[in-house]
Amino acid sequence: MLDVRLKRMKSIKYPLIDLGDSFPASKSSIGLYESADQMGLCNLLAIIGGCFCSDRRFYDRDGKTFKITGVTPEPQISGLHRFLAHVCYNPIKRFQVDLGPAGEADLDQMKQRIRELLENDPGDLLYQWTDHEEWEAGLTASNSVPELFDFITKRALVDHYDYGNESGEQDGGGQAATRSEST
Repeated sequence: MLDVRLKRMKSIKYPLIDLGDSFPASKSSIGLYESADQMGLCNLLAIIGGCFCSDRRFYDRDGKTFKITGVTPEPQISGLHRFLAHVCYNPIKRFQVDLGPAGEADLDQMKQRIRELLENDPGDLLYQWTDHEEWEAGLTASNSVPELFDFITKRALVDHYDYGNESGEQDGGGQAATRSEST
C-alpha cells in the first residue's frame, strides 16, 4: 500500500494549480502548489472550511486532474477547537496529503472557473499583478491546457513582481517566484 502511494505521488508533476472548484467563487482564488507537503500545511479554519474535501481538483500542466484521496493523520477538531479557531487561536497544522487521479482537465471549464474567480476576486488578489485585459487576453489566447497553465504560472501569478527590486515596485521582467493561497 505504501509503495503504491509513493509511486503515485512521484508520478505527479508539480506545480499543480488549484482553482477552488469545490468552493464558491466569492470565497476562493487560484492556488499554486509546488508539492504535496505544501498542500498539507494549513490552519484550523482551512480544515473547518473544507480544504481537504474530495471535491477539490488540482491540475497539472499536462491536463491531468487530481483529487485528495487521503489525509494523515485524520483531522480531529472538537467544538472547542472550532470556537477558538474562529475567535483567537488558529494554529497551523501539518498533514500528509495523498492525491489520486481524477480524470482529464476540461479547458473550457477551467477558463469559465477562472472568469468566475476574477469576477468575485476577494481582496483583488488576482488583479494584484495582472489587470482584467491581460487576464482576458491570456484566457482567450490559451488553446490548450498547457498554454493556459503556462499563462497562469509564468505570467499571471508569477512573473510580474520583481523580487530583486527593494523599492517593491512591480516589474514584468522580474525574477519568477511562486506563491500559493489558502482556500
